[in-house]
Amino acid sequence: MFDYTQNDSTIKADTNNFKEEEHKRDKDGKFTKGSGEDNKQKDKEETNNEDSSEEKQKEEKEIKEKIEQLEKIDWTKDNTLPNFPKSFLKKQGLEDKPILLKKNIIERNKQQHPDITEEQAIRILGNSLYRTEAILKGKSKRPDYYNLITRIDNNYNDLVTVELSNKKDNYEIVHFFIIRNTTRKKYEDDDKELKNKS
Repeated sequence: MFDYTQNDSTIKADTNNFKEEEHKRDKDGKFTKGSGEDNKQKDKEETNNEDSSEEKQKEEKEIKEKIEQLEKIDWTKDNTLPNFPKSFLKKQGLEDKPILLKKNIIERNKQQHPDITEEQAIRILGNSLYRTEAILKGKSKRPDYYNLITRIDNNYNDLVTVELSNKKDNYEIVHFFIIRNTTRKKYEDDDKELKNKS
């Protein structure tokens, strides 16, 4: 209970919780307008960064799991691969549906690129489908063909050509291989030209 009979005019502040640096003062020592608001904004940004970090971790886990599933590809028959990551679908405005790798595409790819091993093929598919850096329009004759490209080092890129058609039940892989940076530049130039025409 507070004793009113005592003539003690001192004010006792809770100095343990008060942080002077969080409360800016003007040159006269008065608190400035909005002091403490900066910290509220920082707290909000930190919370958003934590949410963003959690989302990125979730997305990275999803991508990793999809790439791991590529180890199960049977190179002697048609394969249904994991769907594109949710973030990719959202960004591109695409429907969520499986990706099909047909047996005839596997065989044609082996004929056209006999130097690509199954391990390399898995890497190419994993990088291009699930860690896509660039999406470039394919041929003008095939408006639904897109080249999904990911750089693997200073000179080379993994590329998968995919038919991204909303008219089919699946997205279909058309071709997959490795390209040099000079070829990537040509694809980028072709993409700009096709986009300018449409």
